[in-house]
Amino acid sequence: MLEFDGSGYPELLQAQIEGLVLDRDYSFFVIGLNPYESEPSERVSYRVAGLPTAVGAITEIENSRSSDGKRLGLQWEDCESDGGSEIKMYTLALVQENQPDEILYYGAETSTVLDNLISGRTQTYHVRATNLVGDGPWSDQYTFLIVEKPSQPLDLTVVAFDDSVVSLSWKQPIKNGG
Repeated sequence: MLEFDGSGYPELLQAQIEGLVLDRDYSFFVIGLNPYESEPSERVSYRVAGLPTAVGAITEIENSRSSDGKRLGLQWEDCESDGGSEIKMYTLALVQENQPDEILYYGAETSTVLDNLISGRTQTYHVRATNLVGDGPWSDQYTFLIVEKPSQPLDLTVVAFDDSVVSLSWKQPIKNGG
């Protein structure tokens, strides 16, 4: 309970309360005082919240790549703290040099599948969480090489052999996958 003697301030109609802790619910009311005490006002409840912390590592979803190199699934670790307010959305962006980020995903899940990628390119992504207070910081950036399935190596040949060793040679595939 916080007490304040406002007798020297009869016009006092507001107060600032400091030292509140994130992720905690508070309830407030006021009482009018003179030589007598009024009934308490209606209570107002408030949850102290801040921005979420940064989202963790972005990783590839196992077996999510398509053989043509046009599809890649990504997942990310949730943030360590939601800031006292439930995470509502995640934003995944493609980081582009000397250009604004391109938003690729905006939703409530901690994973997504990206389509229509171009094989042979490296692409860098970052993600952030959003709660009712606002956007948290961007995660670290993570880079992935977008590749397709290579064609088979050519002209496999036995070059030399003896009792326990064989030497092989071959030519590069026509398509290296990116």
